[in-house]
Amino acid sequence: MAPSAGPVRIAYIAPVGFVGGAEVSLLELLRGIDRARFAPTLFCLDHGPLVSRVQALGIPAQVIAMPRRIACLSLRGRRSALWSVLAAGPGSLACVLRLA
Repeated sequence: MAPSAGPVRIAYIAPVGFVGGAEVSLLELLRGIDRARFAPTLFCLDHGPLVSRVQALGIPAQVIAMPRRIACLSLRGRRSALWSVLAAGPGSLACVLRLA
């Protein structure tokens, strides 16, 4: 087995900035994560208390402003396909890929 190059970087993406049930679960997961093995970062797609609560745990967190043409896309149903991102306008796919 090859020697480890350090902790595995993990990016968590939260679509909301408020703290609800899923976000409480995320906070608990981040509170207990083994920092020797994992280096988590949170990217939040909206402003709210979630970012500051994650930062209070000593974990990097930031808000990423999504372009309106992407933010308005549905996460359910027919509109969640790749063609929806492409149909949102020129540059939409490039914006999503830059976040990845």
